Amino acid sequence: MDPDYGNHVPYGIKHIQANLDIIRESYKNQDSVYSDHYKDHRHTEDIVDLYEKDGNHIYYMEKSFEDFSYTAKWILPILLIIPYTFTFFKKKR
Repeated sequence: MDPDYGNHVPYGIKHIQANLDIIRESYKNQDSVYSDHYKDHRHTEDIVDLYEKDGNHIYYMEKSFEDFSYTAKWILPILLIIPYTFTFFKKKR
């Protein structure tokens, strides 16, 4: 699955690396998906290069960072809601 381009390649990575034409075929009509500012710099062969054996690696992020991110994104909205809540209840009295 490729969420960046909304594409699905129904093969495993080893099979794809052995036959990169699978990627060329899967991404051949992607020009309409590339952002305008990428059209001069990104094309199907750039995607094929990502799947080659050399230099291919898995990105790893600590789960603790992801947990922190899910919590941290709510801190500012909550801090903005607290003063309104106090003001709202103060006016009701």
